[in-house]
Amino acid sequence: MPDWTLVLLELRGAVAAPHIVRLAALGVAAPLFSLWPHIGSPFAAAFGAAFLVLEPFYNNALNIWHGQLTAYALLPRPWESSLRAKGIATILLTLIVVAFFVAITAFVQPSPPTLQELSRCFEYLLSVLFPLLAIGAIVSRQQPRPGSGFGLDDAAGGMVMLLILGLVSIPWGIAGTIASGELLLLLYTVVAAAVWWYVVIPSAARRIHEQIPHLWHNTQTLLR
Repeated sequence: MPDWTLVLLELRGAVAAPHIVRLAALGVAAPLFSLWPHIGSPFAAAFGAAFLVLEPFYNNALNIWHGQLTAYALLPRPWESSLRAKGIATILLTLIVVAFFVAITAFVQPSPPTLQELSRCFEYLLSVLFPLLAIGAIVSRQQPRPGSGFGLDDAAGGMVMLLILGLVSIPWGIAGTIASGELLLLLYTVVAAAVWWYVVIPSAARRIHEQIPHLWHNTQTLLR
């Protein structure tokens, strides 16, 4: 079972993180960009903006704020428990941020979205969520940043996030073109969630435990 105390700690830290103010800038840009007639779905801008805001929680999960890696290494809890708590907190945060961007994007559209369109948005979110969490667990360990803010590293991280988002969106796009696509997409989502929970998290926890001195050294080096 996840440690809900750690989940609440992660959510509290997320609200206090300075880069969360990206919501303000992208909250203006995303609805305007959604009105561009060549974008395809207007909600593409909403999802792009949401995952740009949330990029550090996926791809720099061990160092969202300075000292986070050290703090978690000192906790009397196994890394697997900490990573599960981080994952659940990120899922909850993603649901909130995506709902925010979808709502403001829908508000500026000439006509309100249909229930079918909103249902497709939810299907899309579920289809990309767990692959992003799995990839983020690898990127966070292999390419840690000393923190998250508004530097060049964060801009590069945002571009990488959009690239990864495009790649993990391919199954959703394929499912929309074949018979029984929704059923196959549901199966894909369930398998992706199981792989993330039962394979990726335990593997990442073992590697982090083994590489803590190396990860900490890299983080301190980047701070200099």
